[in-house]
Parts: sequence; structure tokens; C-alpha cells
Amino acid sequence: MSRKPAKRKRAKSPKQKFLITVGVDGTVDLKAPSLDRHGTQSDSDEVRWKNDAHRGITILFTDWPFVGSPGPIQIKKGGTSDPYQLYEATPIASYEYTVTPPLSLGPPGEPKIEVSG
Repeated sequence: MSRKPAKRKRAKSPKQKFLITVGVDGTVDLKAPSLDRHGTQSDSDEVRWKNDAHRGITILFTDWPFVGSPGPIQIKKGGTSDPYQLYEATPIASYEYTVTPPLSLGPPGEPKIEVSG
């Protein structure tokens, strides 16, 4: 009796954790980090924001790509947000957000995150 060949397991990409810093002038330090859904919810990447500005800020997404109910992400002066995990069924796209209050004019365009496979 012959045995079936064993199926090869695909190597799993490790879950990544991103930290995006909002600087003193309100600019964002990472340019469009790329978050990956990795196929299952427990493996999806997550992101946090760190506030180095001289006052509290609120981050608002136009479209919500994370697990949980959409809403403002409020971060106290010098604080770090809770982690936000990418929802496994989030469409591959760019997700723009605004930082309020606007602390400077900054570069053109809104900061964003990229969602991939």
C-alpha cells in the first residue's frame, strides 16, 4: 500500500505590528505602511499611533479597515493608541485618514495605510 505524499505547508508570514508617530508639527512619520490580512483574523497585521504633538489629537478614517466598530481614535499628548487590527475581509486599497486638529499644513495629501493580500 502506497502512502499519499504529504502536503507541504505554506510558510506563514509573521504578523507585523506597526507604530506610526504623529510628530510635534502634526506630520506622520511613516508613508503609507502596508498592512497584510494574512488570510485569517488572528494573523492580520495591527497598527498603533504614537502622539508626539504638544496636544491631544484625533485620527479619523474615511473608510474603516479594522476589526471593531468604526470611530475616532483619540490619543492624549505623549500617548499611544490601542492596537488596531486589520479586518480579514478588508478590501485591498488605500485608506486615508485625517489628524485633527491640524497642527501644520504638512505635505500634500492625507496620510494613509495600504492594505494588501
